[in-house]
Amino acid sequence: MAHTPHRPVGDSFRPTDERDWRRLSWNWALSYDTKDWQLLNDICTPTLRVFYQQLDARRSNQIMSKEDYVAQYSSKTSLGDDGLETQHLLGAAAFDEVESDLVVGNWQIQATHRRILPDGGSGWWTGHSYVKHYYQKVEDTWMFAGVEPHTIVLRNGKRENVFSSFL
Repeated sequence: MAHTPHRPVGDSFRPTDERDWRRLSWNWALSYDTKDWQLLNDICTPTLRVFYQQLDARRSNQIMSKEDYVAQYSSKTSLGDDGLETQHLLGAAAFDEVESDLVVGNWQIQATHRRILPDGGSGWWTGHSYVKHYYQKVEDTWMFAGVEPHTIVLRNGKRENVFSSFL
């Protein structure tokens, strides 16, 4: 997979900027896993990069409004389904400058998904991969500006056991 060349974050950023990027990614994972859709709404820029095509060729990369992004992921056919539990565990990160007001965080991620089945059993799928998080400065505040999962290195279970109803 070809990686877009960016510059490692340099002296133009303060240590508090990195803290803000890490907090945004923490809140992204927290909002997904606890189904706190207001938190997700609060951390997002007005438009987001939602690039899932590298993870699933059936999906297109999209620029979407914050409202559409939150509505899509909070829906009952997605993470908003009460029968779906998740943990998006973020590991090491490296930050790259794209522009003075746009930074990409390159994260290790383990995303575990469990669906409670009608018979009381569980369907599991865990993906170990990498994810890009985009951060954009809006009115002097860093905001979450997009997500791009890619490069699955290990899978446990089958995605169809968890997501078959909305693929």
